[in-house]
Parts: sequence; C-alpha cells; structure tokens
Amino acid sequence: MTGTAAWVLLVRFLTFCIPVPVVAIAAIGAWLWWDRGSAMRHAVDKAVAELVAGGEIAGLKAQVASLQRAKLATDYAYSNYGRRLAADEAQAAKDEETERVAHDAQGTFGDRPWTVHQSDIDWVR
Repeated sequence: MTGTAAWVLLVRFLTFCIPVPVVAIAAIGAWLWWDRGSAMRHAVDKAVAELVAGGEIAGLKAQVASLQRAKLATDYAYSNYGRRLAADEAQAAKDEETERVAHDAQGTFGDRPWTVHQSDIDWVR
C-alpha cells in the first residue's frame, strides 16, 4: 500500500465518520426545538422542577431542624449556667455573712481584742 492510497482511505473514512456524529447532534437539536411545546415535555420539565424543589425544601427543613436543636442546646446550657451562677452567688453571700458573724463574734477592733481581762478591771479600780 502506497502513501497516496493510505491518504485516500483516510480521507474517505473521515468524510464518513465525522459527519455522522454532527448530523446526529443536529437531528437531536432539531427534534428538541420542534418538540418544545409537547405536553410530555412540559410534564417532564414540571416533574424535574418539583424534584429539584423538593430536594431543596428537604435540605432547608433539615437545616432548620439542626438550628432548632442547636438553639435548644444553647438555651439549656444558658439556663444551667444561670442556675450555677445564682447558686455560686448565694454561697458567696452565705460565706461572706458567716465570715462577718465570726469576725463580729471575735470582737476585734483593729489589733486589740474587745474582751475584758481581769487585769483591765483591776486597772480601772
């Protein structure tokens, strides 16, 4: 087989193979353009739109449910924190009161105790 024969075979092959897909794509495009008003096509388009919208709605519902769970967890944690804070403040107030009572019971004024010893009584006489 000579080089020119190979070229002739290649040209014949390409002139047959390349137009076939181009013609097929053009035929499909023409059919879609011509059939754009059919009821079947509208039904399929509507079903696809509802399917996509249904998926988006389901995704948004899942997102809302997730946010509601997060809000409940945050509210629960906040209420527990408030309860613990109130209990800590009550305990601190109780400790402060206990310390004040103990300090008053000790009876100190500065660094001199308020107790009266027998030597003080003797000195006053």
